[in-house]
Amino acid sequence: MSLTSTSRGISTLLSAIVLMSCSKPLGDDAIIRINDRMISTGQFRIRLNSLPNTLQLSADDIKETLVCTLIAEAILRDKAVDEKLDSLERIHLLRDQYAKEAVYEEWMDAEVRSRITIEPEELARAYERFKEVRSVAFWTADDHRKAEEIRRSIAQGKPPAQETQFKDIEFGESLESVEDAIFALRDGEISEPLLIDGQFYVFELLKRQPHPQHATHDLTYWKSSVEKSLRARKEVSLVAGTLDALMKGKQYSINRKAYDILINRLTMMIFDDGRLKAEDPEFIQQEIGTREISPGDDAGRLLISFSDGGEWTVGEVWKSLSVCPYPLNYGTPEKLRHGLLDVLRKMILLESIVEDGRNKGYENTREAREQARMWFDNVLAQAMLTSYRKSATVDESEVVEYYDSTKQFHLQPELRKIVPVIVREMATAERLYNRVLKGADVDEISRNYSIRRISQKNDDVGAVVTRDTWGEIGKVAFSLKPGQVSGPFRNSDTTYAIVKLMDIRPPAPYPFDDVGGRLRSILEERRVQKSVEDLLVQVVKTYDIEINRPALKKIEYLGGGLAVRKSHFPLRNAVPSFPLFSPNAPWYRSFVTGR
Repeated sequence: MSLTSTSRGISTLLSAIVLMSCSKPLGDDAIIRINDRMISTGQFRIRLNSLPNTLQLSADDIKETLVCTLIAEAILRDKAVDEKLDSLERIHLLRDQYAKEAVYEEWMDAEVRSRITIEPEELARAYERFKEVRSVAFWTADDHRKAEEIRRSIAQGKPPAQETQFKDIEFGESLESVEDAIFALRDGEISEPLLIDGQFYVFELLKRQPHPQHATHDLTYWKSSVEKSLRARKEVSLVAGTLDALMKGKQYSINRKAYDILINRLTMMIFDDGRLKAEDPEFIQQEIGTREISPGDDAGRLLISFSDGGEWTVGEVWKSLSVCPYPLNYGTPEKLRHGLLDVLRKMILLESIVEDGRNKGYENTREAREQARMWFDNVLAQAMLTSYRKSATVDESEVVEYYDSTKQFHLQPELRKIVPVIVREMATAERLYNRVLKGADVDEISRNYSIRRISQKNDDVGAVVTRDTWGEIGKVAFSLKPGQVSGPFRNSDTTYAIVKLMDIRPPAPYPFDDVGGRLRSILEERRVQKSVEDLLVQVVKTYDIEINRPALKKIEYLGGGLAVRKSHFPLRNAVPSFPLFSPNAPWYRSFVTGR
């Protein structure tokens, strides 16, 4: 669609490596050659330092694990081609989409990122926010009048009718306008209504505290992290200006009737009685990909018309939504109707940038070609794993037997049901506690006075908590006996509470119905692993594989990290993910030892 139309034993293996190729040694710009495919030093470095930081291995062992994993990924990719999985329409859609995103990244580097500068004064100001965490309560409203009513209720100490939500705000993780509003507040202060994506938000600052990691070191230590966040924000601003010029003369219009058809189809698929069937945006995309709109169902109906003569139909947009890098897990049908317009706008901008990038030759750079192939090879390997999973069936009796033999490992923690009463003043907490001592009903007091209701049911003001739930409340609950009411205590910087313990639920095995699905997945995954291991043992010796050990040794492992989403592509990580393969596996041991 376009606008114009595992640790011990690994070290021993390292000294026993026998390269299986007699070809010319690889240069420093490549780490692995698998037949005719090269894995560059740059690609390997990025994937290495994007691995989970929970791996309890040495740096050399982690590198070897990644080498093993990338070889397994390449072999599974070839198996997918043999099985003709590359002929599936969704695979083709993903291949084209990843190629576009690779051009987009090259365009961003050349046209935007290379022009950004960060001054020392900006770093210093940003670090003041970076080293702090701000906890807020917030409420949403559909219009400004309702938002002002919420604000007045909070200021008067009355709980608003709208649901109270909570969030910890860290530097660079929220919209800049949201962050600016929250960091301008003093403790207990309430923000003016803030318009975000068609809804008004009201924030109350509950407390400020040092960031558990960032506050432990000074700006010199965290300079690269702070600068990265600042650059991301400047990118947004600079991209906006560049796109204004790029989109000049490329106006578009949306056919309202066709848009309603698209929204109705998405709503029926995504929601059930107005609630999301699944929160995971990737799952929603997969569901879109499995449900085709046929010509008789308005697939050919014109949805978007461009001033240069280009057109997008309902069917084309439907397919693009199944692979685009933007989420559709809006909380309600109304939010989806509004939010999809923004998704379509982003898709149009992406296509415009790709068109400009291709005109400037960015898709022919080594980096773009390498990125596109890395992502596409990963898609094929993942498709092969999915194929194995579909054939990995497990009988119910096997799951029951596994549950019975491991029941002692599936314990739910001790739970306590409480009735909390949370207020803003210690004097109020003491007054309500005295009423309880004189026989007043705690449930009724909580219903009438508590400002932090967990349960939204009018007939139940109780909550089930663990020891670590809800600040000090969980700790206090675990110090009480059933029927006992705590004295007033400080729950947070801005709230006070009393708690009545209703009953205690001791640790016990989860019922089979609660864990059976997870146990079935474990057994199915074991069968997948067995099928993959059998394949690798069978075919690895038919491959011509070379590992550039000198270059591998030079690559610095920085300690791993978390899966970081791209700010401009919320459904994309910095690198593709793939299950890690152990270099202690028989297939890899046979490869590296030549036996």
